[in-house]
Amino acid sequence: MIFIERRSIIFWVILNVTFVKFIYAELLNTINHAFNMLRPCDNYRPRMENIWFRYYDRHLSPFYDVNFRSDHAVPHPELCKNFNNSSQYSIVIPGWREHCSTSYVRKAIKNLHKFRGGCVICMDYTNYSFTENYKCLYNAFKEIRYSLYLFYLMLEKGGVQFKDLYVFGHSFGSQIALQASQMIGNKRIGAIDACDPAGIFFDGSGLMRKILLDINPRDVRSAAKTVDCWHTSGIYGTKYRLSCDRNWLLGICGLRQPASITTNITSHSFCPIYYNLSFKYTFPVVKQQNLLCSMTNPAKYWPDGFKLGYLETRKRLVHGQVFVNTSQIYPYN
Repeated sequence: MIFIERRSIIFWVILNVTFVKFIYAELLNTINHAFNMLRPCDNYRPRMENIWFRYYDRHLSPFYDVNFRSDHAVPHPELCKNFNNSSQYSIVIPGWREHCSTSYVRKAIKNLHKFRGGCVICMDYTNYSFTENYKCLYNAFKEIRYSLYLFYLMLEKGGVQFKDLYVFGHSFGSQIALQASQMIGNKRIGAIDACDPAGIFFDGSGLMRKILLDINPRDVRSAAKTVDCWHTSGIYGTKYRLSCDRNWLLGICGLRQPASITTNITSHSFCPIYYNLSFKYTFPVVKQQNLLCSMTNPAKYWPDGFKLGYLETRKRLVHGQVFVNTSQIYPYN
């Protein structure tokens, strides 16, 4: 009995030390970002000719590039149909300090080619996203968002049906996707998966967001026919957990991921990892895991076997917040 008690105490100490180290690392990271935001943003304004929309084939090679100064600025309507016999379009939008060659982006492109088909496009705004000063990137948000809006219009002019368009974004990229899609009109885009939408500077008073960003600050359901928001972090992700058709609360209340304690990966960065894993592994919806989790608008119904991910086809039957467990061990389901 004494041995078991000692072992329990040792386990409790190790667990708490690990947790304290995690909080310390997160705190240092946050302080570092705060200092970076104090740096000036002189001459940091985006030029749309430096933002590219790159078409990738199933071998992850770019075969067609579009920007607003290219000779072929309007994509040919048969481009994707001839490429792999599908009229479906997908756009992947990376986040801050990410790019089209980031590991999860390449995996997402590969998965979308395999399971969706059609054209898969990556929005390349690395000339602006690769800055240590997040505030500078945020200051350029409206112009970057506007470039996606113009690209939507270019696709429409080229014969693309918005209902055939699917958008996946992570963090800052999620906010670009959600808000540019709202500019197009009420529920015109086919579907959006917003992976832990950025909260820093985007959260705050609804009135201020409305003034600065010209959008409905707390309701993005009009962005597409179906809008899913995945929440994994309470530090970098938005605090608004009611703004989408379905708000998926992953891990511990959608605020922290168990695997972030034992890895060097932040809870925020786990979101796109789960996205790609959900093409292969099942992340089922469960009842509320923790009584301490705040659930303002829980889903009243979900079908048997309802699961996280692009491959779930019954999403329109479910509305509200749903919980999905994650674990410390790969594949984290």
